[in-house]
Amino acid sequence: MFAPGLESMHAAGIPATSRPYSGSNAQQIRMSLEAMSAAMRQGAIDASVRGWALDCFKRWGLDGRDGRTTPFKQAAALLEDFRAATVYAPDPYGVELVPAAGATLCLRPNLCLNGDDCDGLTVAYGSLCLSVGIPVQIVKQSFGVDAQEHVLCAIFDGGEWRYADPSTNLPLGSALGAADEVWIDPMGPIGQLPEEGPRIVTLGRPSRGLVRRGIGQTAAASTWTLVTDGSVIAGKRYRVGVLLSYPPSFLNPDAVKGVFSQQWQVESAAATGDVTGGIQSWVIQGIARVTGTLTDSQYIKNVALAVEVPPAPPAPGTTPPSGPNQIDASTIATAAVVAAIGGGIVWGLMMRKRRRGRR
Repeated sequence: MFAPGLESMHAAGIPATSRPYSGSNAQQIRMSLEAMSAAMRQGAIDASVRGWALDCFKRWGLDGRDGRTTPFKQAAALLEDFRAATVYAPDPYGVELVPAAGATLCLRPNLCLNGDDCDGLTVAYGSLCLSVGIPVQIVKQSFGVDAQEHVLCAIFDGGEWRYADPSTNLPLGSALGAADEVWIDPMGPIGQLPEEGPRIVTLGRPSRGLVRRGIGQTAAASTWTLVTDGSVIAGKRYRVGVLLSYPPSFLNPDAVKGVFSQQWQVESAAATGDVTGGIQSWVIQGIARVTGTLTDSQYIKNVALAVEVPPAPPAPGTTPPSGPNQIDASTIATAAVVAAIGGGIVWGLMMRKRRRGRR
């Protein structure tokens, strides 16, 4: 952007930065991808962006409590509504403009773009998906020498990665045929950006009335009881020790949460051991969305299950009872690790890369 434009935006309280877009073509592309990743990271935790996504789900009747909502349905609804709310337009002449998701979606005072070119649209759509827990990759496509390059998203639908191109009208799962593709994790290290680690973001604050009644104070710890028949009941909190047989590049908390998000309201996902023979042990904690019995799949083997037992208020001067079935997270983790390295398990194959055209 030229200086007078920046000055006027600063005067209006709009954050805006400018730096030379120089160097080789590869260096310029890296600068663009770095700026896109930084914007997506911020958009993913932007309350107004998440609110836009949740409003979309309400319009489409996608209530995650019904056991029928899937990441694919969510991503498709977001793509449909996002296209309806925006237009495609080239960048300003001589400028590589990378707007924040809130600017593209008109969620900021004095800042309403209603559209952008492929990089801005990808940032906004990717931010929407990330804000509701759908893993996202940036896909850079090349079409040959002297041809304009293109960027779009890929989203993980719980089973596989699917293209999502907000700059076209192609259906979810389809993309233009490219001579070459590079996939970038916006949460991974790129350029000057280090890898984005886990973070906690809080919104609002409790009222004084809630604090006086003890909300926010330390509560008695729950106990966890082993479930030997694999049965789960909707609404209860569980810890599940599982063995996952996926490509190592896929074994990260966000992607693993996405795998389990259809049947669980996932609260945490943590690896408990190294990849051994293409298999890694994980502990998943979350609230069951549906009642049923755990079953194994080609890529997931359930090895341990525990249900939370909320503490009962102890009588004055006493301590809560303990029993032989009460366990903690380390028990579940140990069971998963032992199963992973025991040597007697031969199951599943590494999931084949089903992403068309990925390097």
